[in-house]
Amino acid sequence: MKAQERFIERHKDSEFRYKDELFNGLNSSKFALERTSENSENSYHCKHFLDIYKHRAGHLKRYDSLHAIRLREDTLALCEELAETPDEICYVWTFSVPPYSSYEVFVSESGKVLGTLFTVSQLKMPSDEWEKLWGKDNS
Repeated sequence: MKAQERFIERHKDSEFRYKDELFNGLNSSKFALERTSENSENSYHCKHFLDIYKHRAGHLKRYDSLHAIRLREDTLALCEELAETPDEICYVWTFSVPPYSSYEVFVSESGKVLGTLFTVSQLKMPSDEWEKLWGKDNS
């Protein structure tokens, strides 16, 4: 079984942010697994990600666009879940959403989906669209 199929099978009964959108995109082949840290030597404890994403949530307070507000809410929800299992290994599954976006799904070693972030790549998105997405002060 391929990794993407394994993810769908494992989490089809789970409840998490963006699940319907993600599974619809995967099942229609519009989205695809880009990478996963599962079975990787580069795995980290939830505490590692908690430290990173608490900082990012604080940084996102600077922005008031709808995208930034949604991303901050998603990040804070992820932080709450990461804080519940700080010593457990966390795997990140990245699913590409053409043309500029991805879903980052954080899964604990025990198999619980801890959170999902819908992200947009500044490297892929034209600068004028990026500016609209983030608002006036996007530095």
